[in-house]
Amino acid sequence: MSYAPALVAPQTGDVLDARYRLAERLGAGAMGRVYRARDEVLRRDVAVKVYDAEPRDDLDPGRRAAEARALASLDHPSLVTLYDARVTGDGPAYLVMELVPGRTLQHRIETGPMSSAEVAAIVHDLADALATVHAAGIVHRDIKPSNVLLRTPLRRSDPPTAVLADFGVAHLLDAPRLTAPGMIIGTAAYLAPEQVRGEAPQAASDVYALGLLTIEMLTRLHPFHGATIEETVLARLHRQPVVPGDHGYPWKSLLTAMTSPEPRERPTADEVAARAATIGATSAVRPSPRREARARMLAEATATAPTLTLADLAEANDAAEDAPEGAVATRRGRPRGGRPGAHGRPTGAAAMLTGIHALLALFGDKPTTIGGDASEAAPIARASAGPSPRAATPPAA
Repeated sequence: MSYAPALVAPQTGDVLDARYRLAERLGAGAMGRVYRARDEVLRRDVAVKVYDAEPRDDLDPGRRAAEARALASLDHPSLVTLYDARVTGDGPAYLVMELVPGRTLQHRIETGPMSSAEVAAIVHDLADALATVHAAGIVHRDIKPSNVLLRTPLRRSDPPTAVLADFGVAHLLDAPRLTAPGMIIGTAAYLAPEQVRGEAPQAASDVYALGLLTIEMLTRLHPFHGATIEETVLARLHRQPVVPGDHGYPWKSLLTAMTSPEPRERPTADEVAARAATIGATSAVRPSPRREARARMLAEATATAPTLTLADLAEANDAAEDAPEGAVATRRGRPRGGRPGAHGRPTGAAAMLTGIHALLALFGDKPTTIGGDASEAAPIARASAGPSPRAATPPAA
């Protein structure tokens, strides 16, 4: 068992305060490194963020304590939970947080395209979490894919929950500035215009960053990608990001508002969460345009048709097979040279059946053959205007 002195960065295998054994390095940021660790007292795995050992102005005890207080004051399923902290005194400074099972949003974006419903669910989770953060007087200031974790659900059929992590550069709105005026803190690619100008952070800055992140999820491209960091940062002072228009007006309207160059014109995090929930619900239940058109045309074709039983449809099929080639129906609905049906119903059924087959063929569906057993006839029977009052039993489900 080894203990790291104050100015020596802890390494894998070290034990902090005789309790947290560092097992695996998970990542690194501007202010420290994150490890998977084992809590030897409670016998559980945790995430430990160890601050850099080198003394820096933006890593003073005041900033470390601010991050610890920020995390400790928040309670939301899309925010990591703080378990323990050591931000003052001798020895390395660190935070102990819940270990969120799952991958990062950065990994998900790199894996493949994301559907509108999937993006809407993630945006809702993050915006709802930001609403809690902002209500506590805190600005995250570092919204980016690598700081979003996708928590693995307990049931495989459930979607993952997006969790916002790393409050290392969080700013308390009611606290004295811990950085020099004009100093830029955050990830260059996701800074809001006011952050680039060195203005004081505000809640609208997080909304802007979430807007850029949403565009990246929908397109898999960052809207301000530049050859250098300077180009990336300065681009947002001269133009607005390109908002994709092929995902529907609700997305275009929301993203245009979120990335407005004027902070006061952006929606609040609460408003973003509500609009994202609406977009997600619409995306999840709306059928494809092809399916909508097919259902509409079939409904119109059968709206005025007579109520038919399976026996009617089978008799109509037999009549069509027995009719001589080229037989033409009369105005009363009886085929010349064909076998008349009772009260002319089978001929009407045959006509309706032909029309339904034509519509299904038009949209690429294979027509169902009538004349076999009841299970084969059931799909066409369901397309009729409704169950016949003369039928002994309802059509098969």
